[in-house]
Amino acid sequence: IQGAALISPVINYRWPGFPKKLSAEAYRQQERRDQWALRVLYYAPWVTYWWMTQTWFSSSTAIKGDWKSFNSQDNEMRIKASANGDFVR
Repeated sequence: IQGAALISPVINYRWPGFPKKLSAEAYRQQERRDQWALRVLYYAPWVTYWWMTQTWFSSSTAIKGDWKSFNSQDNEMRIKASANGDFVR
């Protein structure tokens, strides 16, 4: 599965085996709307569908397909995969 983790904009920042300092740093680098989406998923999972489909607030960039947090290598791989037809948005 080429690039499965590479093109995964959402991860579990509360994974017990993941270093807390690194997790907190990566979490803070996300856009605010992604931070809010993850808070809703964690603290109020019963409203997840509503949160992801409502239009009052910005939803997750992963849902909208608006990922701006790629680094240069990820972006290059995404462009190559798109040209080959391997990348589906």
